[in-house]
Formats: sequence, structure tokens, C-alpha cells
Amino acid sequence: MTGKDPLKDLMKFIESNSSDANTEEEFNDLIASYIKAQNSKVQTHMTEKDARTSDDYMELAEDAKDLESALKYARKALKLDPDNLEAELFVADYSATSVLDNLNKAKRAVNHGTDVMTRQGFMNKENEGEFWLLFETRPYMRILKHYVEALIECGMMKKAASECENILRLNTNDNMGARYTLMHLYALLEMEDQALELHKRYKEDSTLMLLPLSLLYYKQDDFSKASRYLTRLVKANPDTRLFFRIIGTDEFTKIAKNMNSFGYRPNTIEEFVISLEENSFAFEGATAFFEWASEQLRKK
Repeated sequence: MTGKDPLKDLMKFIESNSSDANTEEEFNDLIASYIKAQNSKVQTHMTEKDARTSDDYMELAEDAKDLESALKYARKALKLDPDNLEAELFVADYSATSVLDNLNKAKRAVNHGTDVMTRQGFMNKENEGEFWLLFETRPYMRILKHYVEALIECGMMKKAASECENILRLNTNDNMGARYTLMHLYALLEMEDQALELHKRYKEDSTLMLLPLSLLYYKQDDFSKASRYLTRLVKANPDTRLFFRIIGTDEFTKIAKNMNSFGYRPNTIEEFVISLEENSFAFEGATAFFEWASEQLRKK
């Protein structure tokens, strides 16, 4: 922890005030609104002396200068309100001592979160598909996403895919981008029917959909379909040829390093960076795929 983090505050502001702020224009508008709001109010900081509620202690945890203090405040927040899912996720995330410990903590948080959502009346047909629109359910959705990441880290890919499907069932608009993780999992597991259904459901010819689809068919030795999705990828992202030309080079590494912290520009090489960095599991051992795609693009 490093004290008050303006970037973290900004991202929370964006998350709370946008349904799906993915474009550069949307980010710029929200950043401008955030700066205006910050400039128009007197800055106040929570202190341990003033803290009373579970949320107060979570604010202290997020502002803490070191991990030990952050965990102390988060655990205090959880003690004051055992159903504070933000605090539970914070403790689970920062106190894990190994990948398996992280998985076990995430699983307990999911089970507890599901119980909390049920007791609070959110787990019903009326709310299914709209969870992210309900502010009270967002901590639970973040716990589910953390669980997916823990499963992937432990190599439990089919279970991770199942949990991604659950996230999309609860939040069909998919404000957290679970569909992209799921598509890469389908590519890894060669789950063709499910991948096609997902692509059809979201009607999205984006890099994060088309690249794993091309990879999936390449892995199935169906070069015709792999090439077809590669062609669609070229149309969707003008930087496709550049990506396959520089992947694995210092130039690509430099682009990745210099990307904006607030988000990526869709339909540019930055979207390829996101695909590889956030879903590296799908591309392990895929060197030949990149060589094949590069050769296909040279022919075209």
C-alpha cells in the first residue's frame, strides 16, 4: 500500500459511473468529470481516530501506506460487518500465502457472498442478468472474477470457464469483460460449439473474440476456418499485420510497456497486448500458430 492512490480512486469513479467505459472518448469524459469533482470539493482524509463503521475502516485499508496496516484495517472492517464483501475480498486477495491458499480463500468468499446475496434478496429471476446495475451486487461480482483468476492460476480451466459462464448469467451486459476470458478458455479447451455460441450471443468482431477463435480452429487442424477468422481480424483491427510482424520483438514489448494505465484503445495493437497479457494461458505453446498466421498474412 502506498497511501492515497489517485489512480485507484479514478478507476473506482469510472466503474461506478459507467456501464461499459471502454472507448477512449468515454474514458476522457469520465476523467474530466472526476477531475472537476475533485477540484470542487475540500479534500478530507479518514483517520483511525475518526473511523467508526466497517466502510470507514475499508477506506483506511485502501489508503494505508503498507500491507500490514492495510490488512489490519480490512480485518477490522470485516469484524464490524462480517457481510462486507469488499473487505472479505481485500483480505483474501492480500493475505494469501500461495496460489492454493488464494484459491481456498476465494472459494470461501464466493460461498459466503452467495449466501449474503441470497439473504439480501438479490438471487432471483428478476435480478438475474442485471447484477452490475445493482450497486450492492458489485462486490460479489468482483469476488466471482477473483475466483476465476484463482482457478486459472491453479490450472483449473474447465471450472474457470464454468464460473465465467455464471458471471455472464448474472450480468449479461458483461461490464467486467468475462466474455473475453471465457472465449480464450474455450480456445484453450477447444470447445468449438460454446465458442461459436458466445460469439453469436455478443455479436462482436473484436480482437479479443476473433484472435482466440482463429487459434481454436488452428488447434483443430482446420486451417480454412482459422484463416477465415484471421481475415475477419484484419478487417476489425488495422494493426493485425503489425502485431503478427512484431510479436516477440522489443518493439512489441515497448508498446506494451508504454500503454495508458487508464485503459487500451480498441481496434489497435493495444488490444492484442491485452489479449496476450490477460489471457496468456491460452497462448502457451502457440508459437507455431503465430508463425502460421504471419505466413498467411504475407500471402494475402
